[in-house]
Amino acid sequence: MIIELLSIIEKNNISTYYEISKIMDKEVFEIKNLIFLLRDMNYIKFLNTETCISSNCRICSINSSCSIKTFVMPKIVLTEEGKNLLKYKN
Repeated sequence: MIIELLSIIEKNNISTYYEISKIMDKEVFEIKNLIFLLRDMNYIKFLNTETCISSNCRICSINSSCSIKTFVMPKIVLTEEGKNLLKYKN
């Protein structure tokens, strides 16, 4: 599922967990947890964090988690490690 998610991130301009959950046919909480795992493993990073409209977004400040309905997620991009993993697995 991680490789599938990295592939989706690489091919699409993703802006919310909801969009990813629709593409992968998974629950939003599963996608959110995977996204944070991939970020912590340094396979993805977030760009344009100023687009977040919540002052306590976990993505930017790690203070608390936000509801999907209260913020617009910054764009997700693969890091070099993520790109290398995807190349290796394909």
